Amino acid sequence: MSGPSTPHDAVFRRILGTPSNAASQVRAVLPPELVARLDLDKLALVPGSLVDATLRWRHTDLLFAAP
Repeated sequence: MSGPSTPHDAVFRRILGTPSNAASQVRAVLPPELVARLDLDKLALVPGSLVDATLRWRHTDLLFAAP
């Protein structure tokens, strides 16, 4: 993240940080063929820190994994 958090960030994270809410959004925006391949009932919030190709730390807002 490049700047300070805003109240909007907190609302975004609070609402979409719940796996069932995130799953609802995923269902709404992804093609049905892709949604059918995901088990969104098992969507899990995972830590969002990683190192990119240039070895710089990056942090996600929200990161989920789905089988």
